[in-house]
Amino acid sequence: MYIFFSLNYKDYYNVGIQKLSEDDHVSLDLFHYKNTHDLIYTGINVQMVKAFLANKKLKANGKTSSHVQLRKYHDAILWGSQQAKQLLPRAYYDEIEKFLTLYRKEKVEQEVDPITWSLFKLILSWALDMSNVFVWTYSILQWNCMARSVNIGSLGFHNFRAGEDHIVCCCDDTKTDKTGQMCTHKHIYANPLEHTVCPLLALAVFFSLESLHLSESEKFFQLDGQTTAASQRYCGQLSELFKGNGDNLQGYIRANHANSHGIHKGSATKVTSGTTLPPPTSSIAA
Repeated sequence: MYIFFSLNYKDYYNVGIQKLSEDDHVSLDLFHYKNTHDLIYTGINVQMVKAFLANKKLKANGKTSSHVQLRKYHDAILWGSQQAKQLLPRAYYDEIEKFLTLYRKEKVEQEVDPITWSLFKLILSWALDMSNVFVWTYSILQWNCMARSVNIGSLGFHNFRAGEDHIVCCCDDTKTDKTGQMCTHKHIYANPLEHTVCPLLALAVFFSLESLHLSESEKFFQLDGQTTAASQRYCGQLSELFKGNGDNLQGYIRANHANSHGIHKGSATKVTSGTTLPPPTSSIAA
């Protein structure tokens, strides 16, 4: 925050930021360890904080920040004022809560559209046309596991076992279960009628092409020594696939509402509507 103010609001930086002493700067016991400056919380200018939050709405990659991400800055100010024993002005609470509430509503309007079965098959064909087996396999696993893309990125051989006429996949954790104790098993079946969507064929092709990588690592998609998560690599390549086929994409969903989460939502929609006797809602939710 103080770097943002120093670059964009020099006048406020001169009165609203304090330089830390050398003892404060190096102390491991203080919350501002490694920082050279801190906010002056008493009388903090809420308009300056709102300007900072507005700047943080848009990420460097062009995507928008979530409501939770912006609220973390507010939480940091609350905690910092408590640690510094400085009272925030009453107007700060009212203005920031109003700002965050409006932003939450704004984000709800930007919800991702679920990707239909027809569009999903089209996406797989686009990936194959580009010889992108990574996106093809990743997408099929995400659809069959009804998982978030980040959970697919961490999959390895230890997550799979053979069933009687299928393979069983169980993720290490989920968004709401970081210990993995409540993760459910997903039964994945072959599709001999449509090879484009067949998960077993996709895995076989992927294993064949990535045999060198898999001889050294049991992780399917995460490359050794690469700091970028496999899910980020996948989402980036999927976005490029959408951009390259924008005209066709608009016939199914809104182009600015298309990303990997739509596959997660679309698979659940397909299960509930693709048959006259769908599984129980509780099973789908699990």
